[in-house]
Amino acid sequence: MQLRHDFTVWMEDVRSGLRMTDKALLEILGDMAMLHGMRIGQGINTRHIHHLVWMTLNWKMKITRRPRAGEIITAVTWARDYTRAQASRDYLILDGDGNELVRATSNWVLLDDRTMTILRLSPEYMDPYEQEPDHENFPGENFRRPPKEGPEVLRKIDYPILKAMIDENGHVHNTCYLDMVREVLPEDVDPEDLLYLESCYRKEIRPGAGQVIVTYGRENDAHVVRILDEEDSSLHAEFVLH
Repeated sequence: MQLRHDFTVWMEDVRSGLRMTDKALLEILGDMAMLHGMRIGQGINTRHIHHLVWMTLNWKMKITRRPRAGEIITAVTWARDYTRAQASRDYLILDGDGNELVRATSNWVLLDDRTMTILRLSPEYMDPYEQEPDHENFPGENFRRPPKEGPEVLRKIDYPILKAMIDENGHVHNTCYLDMVREVLPEDVDPEDLLYLESCYRKEIRPGAGQVIVTYGRENDAHVVRILDEEDSSLHAEFVLH
């Protein structure tokens, strides 16, 4: 089952050249997943009944053209397939003429919000989404596995964790990491010129973390940003852009 919804690109969604940011694009994708959950009875509006919460593990996004301020765009999403532990969801963003602007995919886990433990996926949870396993945006491609050690660190900053970054799940909202990415990129790199983003979330950042370490390096033509725990340098998340 596919879900479609129209969005207007507002000024808070854009930066350089009035082009939509990665953060704003991911917010739309996350909103589409939320709307789909609401449509089949697993929405945040009924969470007090079903106690289910979906959390993102990975994003992959390829941009043909960034939407600009004032455009009305259409987002499309569908649940693709699932294993016992993870579910896959794909997306398209289209312009007013139906041309593809963005294609994306994601991996998710399902948790019980009373214990915050990962649930085993089953037809009970997944059949209402009416998966489309043959409708795959990136056939044959897997998500990147972040290496234990990242590339040579060319830039490094300390980034404070603020109360405003914490979402209803009690950790730093996944799109807030994009603010850290933007902050550490070199001045001569315009994020809106980059047309590919892949992210991996490894360990959530909770309130009281104080600050994290954000590093920047290069792998060939790719920009690699890693968010590390201040105390033990363990990986919270990694982003690859080009």
